[in-house]
Amino acid sequence: MHEKDAPLMRVIWDADVREVSIGELNRSTSAVVRSVRRGERVIVTRHGEPQAVVLSVEDLIDAIVELQLAEFVEKAERDLETDDVLEPWPQAGPLRIVLASGAAHVPPPGGA
Repeated sequence: MHEKDAPLMRVIWDADVREVSIGELNRSTSAVVRSVRRGERVIVTRHGEPQAVVLSVEDLIDAIVELQLAEFVEKAERDLETDDVLEPWPQAGPLRIVLASGAAHVPPPGGA
């Protein structure tokens, strides 16, 4: 795992997490989605190996926000360690999340 992935892993693992095989997901998709809507995170496995993570849109947004905040915190900590003058924080703006065909796409900052 890359250090930059740590906040994302916290968002995934800092809640109720359940492993579900692909076969079980195929048989009980509705039940899995209901549990995800109640706040559970699901790791989909194939032959016992993690293949995918299922989490609610709300949890996805929380993960994105936490990742973005982590970048700001890391920069501020580096600046403090080197006694650099902190640059002004960029103006916060709305986060655009495009939902198409049931999949969330989060454009990169400044991108379309």
